[in-house]
Amino acid sequence: FSYLLKADDDVFVNAKRLVDVLKLKTTPKKSLYMGKLHQKPFVQRDGKWRVSFEEYSGTHYPDFCSGAGFVMSYDVVESLVPLFDVMKPYRLDDVYVGMLSEKLGVRAVDNEGFVMPFHEGDYDKCNFVPNTLVQHRAIGECLIRLCLYHNVNYPPRPPF
Repeated sequence: FSYLLKADDDVFVNAKRLVDVLKLKTTPKKSLYMGKLHQKPFVQRDGKWRVSFEEYSGTHYPDFCSGAGFVMSYDVVESLVPLFDVMKPYRLDDVYVGMLSEKLGVRAVDNEGFVMPFHEGDYDKCNFVPNTLVQHRAIGECLIRLCLYHNVNYPPRPPF
C-alpha cells in the first residue's frame, strides 16, 4: 500500500475524493501524517480525556491528528511499528500516534477535508461540509444523507 487511512467506526469517508487528493502531485508520497491537526494542545486534567500528572507530566501534547481519522504514508507506518516496543503505550491513541511521530521527526499536517465537531452541542448534528474527506460522528441516517449529498454510490450497487 502507499497510504493507510485510520478511521473510527462513526465516520463518513468520501473514499473517491480521498483517493483523488492522495493522487495529487502536491500530496507528499513520503513522510505524510495528515488529518485534523491539534497543535500543541493542553493536557486536560479533568473531564472525559482527563490525564493525571503520573500518566503525563507535561502541560502540552505534541502535535497530533484527531484519532477519528487520519492518513499516513507507507514509510511513516513502517517506521512507527518498531517504536511500539520502545515507547510505552499511551491510553489516548491519537496522542500516542502524535508522540511516536514526533520521535520520528514526522510533522503532522492539517487538511480541511477532515471534519470534526468541536463543540459538545455539534456532536448530534449532521452537517454537510463541501469537499469532505473524512467526517466524524456520521452514523445512521446522517451517514446515508452524507453519502447522498456527496454523491457517493450508496447503497453499493451490484457490479452487474
